Amino acid sequence: MELPASRRSTSSPERPEQPEPGRGHLELDEELVLMAAEGEGDPEEETEGSGEDPALLSVIRQKERDLMLAARLGKALLERNQDMSRRYEDMQRELTERLEHLEQEKHELKRRFENREGEWEGRVSELESDVKQLQEELEKQQVHLREADREKSSAVQELSEQNQRLLEQLNRATEMEKQLSLQVTVLQDEFREKSMSTSQHISRLESLLAEIKMLSDRKRELEQQLSTIMEENDQLQGLVEEMHDRELTLSQQTCAKEIQLGESQLELEELRHSYRQLQMKMEELREEKSLQHLNSTSTSLLSEIEQSIEAEEQEQEREQVKAPAFSTFTPTENITVTQLYSI
Repeated sequence: MELPASRRSTSSPERPEQPEPGRGHLELDEELVLMAAEGEGDPEEETEGSGEDPALLSVIRQKERDLMLAARLGKALLERNQDMSRRYEDMQRELTERLEHLEQEKHELKRRFENREGEWEGRVSELESDVKQLQEELEKQQVHLREADREKSSAVQELSEQNQRLLEQLNRATEMEKQLSLQVTVLQDEFREKSMSTSQHISRLESLLAEIKMLSDRKRELEQQLSTIMEENDQLQGLVEEMHDRELTLSQQTCAKEIQLGESQLELEELRHSYRQLQMKMEELREEKSLQHLNSTSTSLLSEIEQSIEAEEQEQEREQVKAPAFSTFTPTENITVTQLYSI
């Protein structure tokens, strides 16, 4: 008995074909029906041709048909078991290749994860050291900025006090000059009004001129001091402006450092997020490893199925050996197709 081409062809190792349930049963039933139809003939013709006992000939032919039917059925079952064995080997080979591929992927991902983890740990440590250094520099800049503010405030206060003192001295000198000028005018009037001796007037005038000269010298001296103080004031004002520019520069540097610090913190957060994603990937790999453990369990189940198939083959061989012992069956006690298939 020939099996259909779909059963005789071996399946591809990459995608094994699934056996169609019930198809083997129908084919075996059709074969058995055909064999039974071939084995049946006209008993009268057989009796007339042989001239022997019809009952004995019928029993003999029935036994022959039973033996042929059992042999064909055993052959069909053997071919079916061989086809199932090939399919099982293909499935097992595909499963082994799949497990090896998954194991290689797991090792590759593990190696990449270890490399990335080392790189990211180094990067995180570098960023943390940079953040610490930036914080220290920011604190130093803030200290310098506070010191510059104190120096600027003290310099401005000192300049204001010095300017106030100079203005007071200048006002006093101006007032004294006015008083002296008034006295000179009064003396001149007195000189014109009174008739005094020339010597007295000259001496008085000389003393007044000397006093005026002294006051003029004092005035020039005060003016020089005022000019010097104004120059110093200008220098201090330039120093204040320079310190103000320095303060602006320090403020800009502080803002730049704060921006750089924020960027470093953002990059650190991104690295931490990537690290958490890698941890999730490792969890998935562990779950896949547990699934591989389940696949190994399915492999053991397949081995049990193979042992069960071998046991069925041995049972069928024993039944085939026992088949000649059923020589006392009558034609009315023929084995049905369903009973033979159950054997």
